[in-house]
Amino acid sequence: MKTRHFKHRQIELSFRRRKFDLEIVRKGKKYNPFKKKPAPKLFGWRVIKAPPKLHIYDYKRTDVSYLQTMEFLRLIRLHFRRDPCKIDFTDTERASVAAMLVVYAAFDMAKGNGVAPATWISSTKSERVNTVVKRTNLLKLIQDDKFEYRFKGGDFLPIVSGASNLYIDDIVDHIQYQLYGNKMNDETEHAYGDAVSETINNVNRHAYPAEPLSENKRWWLMCEVFDKELYLAIYDSGVGMPKTVVEKTWFVSSLRKSSPKLYNELAAVQPGIEKQLIMPKIYDAMLIFLSMQGDITGTGEDKHGQGSKSIRKLVSECATGHLLIFSNSGVYSFRDEGTSPELHNLPQAFPGTLIQWNIKLP
Repeated sequence: MKTRHFKHRQIELSFRRRKFDLEIVRKGKKYNPFKKKPAPKLFGWRVIKAPPKLHIYDYKRTDVSYLQTMEFLRLIRLHFRRDPCKIDFTDTERASVAAMLVVYAAFDMAKGNGVAPATWISSTKSERVNTVVKRTNLLKLIQDDKFEYRFKGGDFLPIVSGASNLYIDDIVDHIQYQLYGNKMNDETEHAYGDAVSETINNVNRHAYPAEPLSENKRWWLMCEVFDKELYLAIYDSGVGMPKTVVEKTWFVSSLRKSSPKLYNELAAVQPGIEKQLIMPKIYDAMLIFLSMQGDITGTGEDKHGQGSKSIRKLVSECATGHLLIFSNSGVYSFRDEGTSPELHNLPQAFPGTLIQWNIKLP
C-alpha cells in the first residue's frame, strides 16, 4: 500500500480532533430540529429577509405568513444594530397596516442593541410596499436618519412612537381636522378622544408592570386611510392583556356573570376557585374578551376601561367597522354589539398587544 503523504495524515488527525472536541461539547444535549437560527451572512452582513406577505391576519388559515412575520420580528430583535444588517424586502408583495406597525416597533426597540450599520433592499414585487416603508418613516429608522412628527398639513400621519400621554391631543386633532375635514361632531370627537387616550393610558398603567419609568412604557400608533375607511392601530410590547386582566379585583365575579358556563365548569373541577389558579385554564382569547368587558358586576372598583366602550361604540355604528386585538396567544374580533365577538388562538404567541379598529369616514 502506498504510504500517504505526511500532510494528509496531519489534516485527518486535525479533523478527528475537532470532531472529538465537538462531541464532548454536545454530550448530554438533545437535538432540537426546531431550534431558531440566526439570519444568514453575506460578506459579513446579516441578511434579514422580509416575507412575501408581511401581515398577521392569516392566523386561522393554512397560510404561513403569520409565522413568517413572527420570524422576521425575531431576527430584527436579534440582529438589528448588533450586526451589520441588510433588511431585504425584495420578495415582499404585501404589507398590512398592523404588521408594519409591529415591524416598526421591533426596529425602534432594537436601536439600543448597538451601533452596527443597516441598509435597506427595496421590493421588486410591489412599489406600494416601498412607498409604505418610506411614508411610515421605517426607512429613516433603518438608516438612522433623523425625523420629526408633523401632525398638521397632510392627510397621512407616519407611525408615531410615544410614551405616557405624549401626542394624544395632537393625534385626535389630526383625525378631526385632517381626516374628517373638521366635520366630526362633538359626540364622535369625544368618543375618539376616549378611545385613543384610554388605550394609551392603559399602556402606562398596565402593560409594563415591572417598569417604574413612564418614559420607558412605550407605545406606537398608526393612522391610515384606505378606500375612505380609517384604520387606527395602537401597539405596545408589554406583558399583554391576558396577564393584566387577572389582576383585577372584579375578575372572578365578571367571569361568573359574562361566562357562567365556563365559570361553572371550572368551579366543578376546582371548588372555591381563585383567579391565580384558574388563569392557566382559560385561554388568552377569553381573557382578552373579559378585559374588554371590564367590570360588569357593578362594583365600581375599576374606574378605568372606558376606552374599550368608546372603541366598540365607534365600530358598532359603522356597517363595515371592525375591531381586532392581538395579545399573547389570543385574538379578539368584534364587529357590533348585537353579535358575539370571535375568539381565536394564535399558532405562535404575539409579542405584546395590538389594538386595531377601522370605521368608514363620512
